[in-house]
Amino acid sequence: MDLVLDPTAAVLAMAVLFLVFYIAGSVYGKRRVAGIVRDFSEAAKARGGRLTGSRIGVSAAVVSCKDVGGFTDLSAVVTIPPFMNPLSYLVARLMGRRELVILRAKHAKTPTRSYTLVRKNTPAYRYASRWGKIVGEKEGFMFCSREQNPDIDFLEKHVSTVAGFDELYLVSVSRSLPHLQAYFSPKGPEETKALLNVLEKLI
Repeated sequence: MDLVLDPTAAVLAMAVLFLVFYIAGSVYGKRRVAGIVRDFSEAAKARGGRLTGSRIGVSAAVVSCKDVGGFTDLSAVVTIPPFMNPLSYLVARLMGRRELVILRAKHAKTPTRSYTLVRKNTPAYRYASRWGKIVGEKEGFMFCSREQNPDIDFLEKHVSTVAGFDELYLVSVSRSLPHLQAYFSPKGPEETKALLNVLEKLI
């Protein structure tokens, strides 16, 4: 006796499968995003900051802080690959999307130079030219600057400061707001606290 697959049953089974995946992915995604926000908030508070607001979704979040060290205003956007839809997740992974924290900050002291350090072989490296002319390279980082005569020795010194933080993809310092932008993979509160401390030294 030949088995005949009922098209209606097949469609229903697929719908149930996607629903289960969506629910499970939403729960996991929100927990993961909330965990990253919690770790980031702990790191900010450890540097004297105070949380002023946060919005947490299933694949992204925004958190705002005040007075984190010398940063008078600091905000972070957290993103993770979407787990709710298997096709979207697969596409995101194929495109190289990872868990990411995008940091923007205003410092009490206006920076005296504008420059960007971009780690090679990361998603940020593909767009390095958007941050200015590439003027040098050291320890896996490219130096980008829009200044007429960038101080290469100054840039090399700052690369040495951040080179040990493997989670850091990009850091940009600017005389205009935001004074600092950074892209990095989320880590625990202690690692994030150490990174925030080093990033402030770049101002």
